Amino acid sequence: MAQSVRFRRQASLNIANPSTRYTQQLSRGYIYREMVLRMNGQMTIPAAATDLATRATIGKGDEWSFIDRVEVIANGTDAIRSFRGSQLMALNRFLYGRYPRLAQAAGYFDNNARVASFDSTLVIPFWTPNAYRPLDTALDSSQLSDLRIEVTTSSQANVVASGVGVTSANLDICSLESFGVKGNFAGSRIYPIQAVVAGANNAFQVQLPVTSMYRGFLINAATTSATPDRGADLPNAITNVQLKSGTNVFRDIPWRILQDWQYLRTNSDRQFVQNIDWPTGTYAAPASVQANTAEFTNTGSSFLDARLSSNYHEDGWAYMDLANDGYLMESIDTLGLSELYLEFNVTAPCTITVIPQQIFPNRSAAPTQG
Repeated sequence: MAQSVRFRRQASLNIANPSTRYTQQLSRGYIYREMVLRMNGQMTIPAAATDLATRATIGKGDEWSFIDRVEVIANGTDAIRSFRGSQLMALNRFLYGRYPRLAQAAGYFDNNARVASFDSTLVIPFWTPNAYRPLDTALDSSQLSDLRIEVTTSSQANVVASGVGVTSANLDICSLESFGVKGNFAGSRIYPIQAVVAGANNAFQVQLPVTSMYRGFLINAATTSATPDRGADLPNAITNVQLKSGTNVFRDIPWRILQDWQYLRTNSDRQFVQNIDWPTGTYAAPASVQANTAEFTNTGSSFLDARLSSNYHEDGWAYMDLANDGYLMESIDTLGLSELYLEFNVTAPCTITVIPQQIFPNRSAAPTQG
């Protein structure tokens, strides 16, 4: 039978209550390629003295800051995907080259509280985007005894520093699946690892589990905060990244090159331009720019940001791709290694988050000695 592909909505959840866990069983039997999450609703943005001060009150995932954790759990206990909403947003930026839609609010930041309507979509990948054979890591749900998604909402304080925050939220859970195809699918896991750096350190290490393969790493540096999405991204906290095992150095890349290299490889435009100061008079921003830039102020400053929150900074994130030709055989195989770690040159106190894409290949049995 020829391979068939289907896209369907599996559930629609009302997730408006903060600090609440919502669980949805998922169908089993097909090959999961992607899970698509569409969240829509409204959030109240509090008033502040200036538009920039207002932007600083918003969690760095915008409306996705309301998602404290989204996890896909297999066989009862195995969390094969685990993200904060803001982390999934950043991963989509690097793997798919786009941010979700920007929330809309009448008047935006004019020193008054505003209600922003949001309707945006993020993708949880099971297969491997930008790979020659993306189905290698697709999820064969026919081999599972249980499959569910758990969505935990955060406190309102994580969405906005004060005020109401999210007033309504609905989550559509959709899936892209296929059937009629057989394959030796590898298992995979994507999850965050966090480490707090107390101060400048030219060789700060984040240890990684061994025995699996690694396809890539999403990396973030942010200020340390008890409220995770209130920790502002730090564009200059990391200057260099190395991937090492003992004396073997797999990657040694300056931070800025690591960022721009991935944008070039995925044909993505840099969309974040923070705190552009338009001059006044002859060289002022064109009227068309002012008219179409919601945050343009009368003082001559404009914020052409890709996101509402000023806590999010595109240069606080980078993606290290380990399979440059698209074949998973280029992934780092740690079987037989005693250790694997990322080593950072850090210039200031921060929290480093590493989100590895871990692959568990179906290894052949060792030959019998005869």
